[in-house]
Amino acid sequence: IGTESDWLEFCALDVPSGLLFVFDPGFLPGELKGCRASVSSGHFVLSAKIVTYWKDYRVSRLRICLTGAKPKLGSRVGSVVTDLGLIGAADHAIYASAWESDRAAFENTVSNEIPESGRYKIATLGAPPGVPVPFVESGFGDGRYSVYALVEEEARVGVEVVFIRARTPYPFL
Repeated sequence: IGTESDWLEFCALDVPSGLLFVFDPGFLPGELKGCRASVSSGHFVLSAKIVTYWKDYRVSRLRICLTGAKPKLGSRVGSVVTDLGLIGAADHAIYASAWESDRAAFENTVSNEIPESGRYKIATLGAPPGVPVPFVESGFGDGRYSVYALVEEEARVGVEVVFIRARTPYPFL
């Protein structure tokens, strides 16, 4: 059983449309297998929890939350599939617009920005200025992961993706 960290902030993300998109950044938009969630529009913070197993560490959770909110974990709003072992987030409207404006440039930046990225990164996808897509490695890799609402009072102020549940043993012994 690993030891999970506190929340570690690693970047900011603007979601002006109020439609947050959580997805595998290695999939092209025509292949989308992500989760769309309506949230309060605004400035969000991406945070992760890390679980440590002896000499290995993995991202156990990804949280995308409205800046300043003090949310509670709500109900499951969907799931996200990854084939590259990576999960990212973007404003859906901005992401879709970058894809539609120049598909060739978008495909090229996915090929150059995503592979061999490390535990986390902020990729810039599409033709300049591009769309920032922060992403993290997903727990133990490929799979389908549940996405939960983050709520404050009655408002959905973000989402949380659970990659490794509490008390999950290390599978690579």
